[in-house]
Amino acid sequence: MAWRAQIVTIVGAAVAVSVALVLASCSAFQRGEKKPSSTPTATPVAAAKPAAVYYSAVEGLKVYSEPSTRSKVVGSLSLHEKVTRTNLDRGYAYVEGAKGGLKGWVLNAQLIWRLPTTAAPAGAEPEAPAAPEAAPAAAEPLPEPAPVQAEPPRPKATPGGVAPSIFNPY
Repeated sequence: MAWRAQIVTIVGAAVAVSVALVLASCSAFQRGEKKPSSTPTATPVAAAKPAAVYYSAVEGLKVYSEPSTRSKVVGSLSLHEKVTRTNLDRGYAYVEGAKGGLKGWVLNAQLIWRLPTTAAPAGAEPEAPAAPEAAPAAAEPLPEPAPVQAEPPRPKATPGGVAPSIFNPY
């Protein structure tokens, strides 16, 4: 009976400590909260970071007048067209095109921060493929591979009816 009382005491202490930790973390969280202001203001990313150069990841990337796909389309970007991103808002990026001065909002997920290594720069002509080289003739025939030896048969079962394993080697 004494051991049962000890277990109850230990479990009770553990529960009390757990409850105290939960309540302490909640009160610390509430103290750190600021009350929301009556007028919500958007914090532009441009204030925190300078404008950055990005490239269009898709052909015909639509540029919108506002950060919404329901807004008017003001133009489109070609594949790997260079743009300057100055602001972010709910998954949209405000960009300014390097070519025609096109300005507007695009889906930020459709921008890449560097060009792929296989892409040729804009305006450059692709190089002609090099002529295939003739493969050198084999001077000596390759040796034949050694024959694979068969694995020795394993015993089917031990006298107890259980096959040997790493847990029962006998």
